[in-house]
Amino acid sequence: MKHEETKTDITQIALTKFKSGEEVEQHSHKTMEEFFYMLTGKVIIEADGVKHECTAGDFIQLKANEMHGLQIIEDTEMITIGCGVM
Repeated sequence: MKHEETKTDITQIALTKFKSGEEVEQHSHKTMEEFFYMLTGKVIIEADGVKHECTAGDFIQLKANEMHGLQIIEDTEMITIGCGVM
């Protein structure tokens, strides 16, 4: 869904599941901020060169254009929210 297709800035809400050992390569989103709320597991999120170890109950915000990647340490479930920005 594109930002222009919704009446709200929220463009994504998802329950995201990862298996231990999975990785998400470094990338950025030009027109979207991302928010992660950790439900279970353990993840290292590298954002603009800084590594953050995240576990259940942690919340992290990634700004538009912020380079980030994920290294999954334990099976993980998180709520992912994307918000479109101009």
